[in-house]
Amino acid sequence: MKRIRSAAWALCLLWALLLCAGAYAEALPALGVPAPDAARPPALRLEGARLLRFLNGETEEVAPSSTDAGAYLLGTAEATLTLAPEQTAALSTLEGEAVDLPKNENGSVQLPVAQAPLRLTLSAPEQEAQSWLLFFTAEQVQALCDGQGFTWTYAPVEHVVRFTDAEGTPVAQVFVNVCTDTLCTAYFSDANGEVAFPGEGVDYVMHVLQTPEGYAFEAAQEVPVPAGQVYATVVLEKK
Repeated sequence: MKRIRSAAWALCLLWALLLCAGAYAEALPALGVPAPDAARPPALRLEGARLLRFLNGETEEVAPSSTDAGAYLLGTAEATLTLAPEQTAALSTLEGEAVDLPKNENGSVQLPVAQAPLRLTLSAPEQEAQSWLLFFTAEQVQALCDGQGFTWTYAPVEHVVRFTDAEGTPVAQVFVNVCTDTLCTAYFSDANGEVAFPGEGVDYVMHVLQTPEGYAFEAAQEVPVPAGQVYATVVLEKK
């Protein structure tokens, strides 16, 4: 009888722990800690372009059109887009005419210099295609705004810190704290080894709390992420 009671208590305790674990996992995103999810679609990684905000008046934010995920301003040189293996990208004019999208040896693609706004469409299996507007010069952005009565400004800087090994292989599930002088928020690196977080025009410091099995990082070492720095790479030691 004692054995039966002990087994029953053990089952009840296990069930309670499972319920708590499930509730905790559901609460993680609300606490600023994204739950690990290997199936989460990889984020767009675009270098050499800046995200824009379009405003109607001074405060109401508007999109260039209802189908666009965002708008980016290209500089005076080509921009680089890094794709996940399952992703494909297509480039076209706003009228739908295809534009050549050259590939680099490492699999990334180059967005060419253009004299008119372009549209980039990113696709992946079992994911809805997403579309971005890309502009070559600030004058093109201003022309679009003048035609529709919008104003534009740069969106708040997004920071991306990428964890790799010495060979450049991404390292997922690195657990970090991203801190200002007043607040720390915890994140896990995604399948691309990246931790992305919004910028507020202030300096951040990243602390590596835990690395996946097989990797090491000096716990006392801080990773500075100054205001305005969009991309940074941290190399982990492979045991």
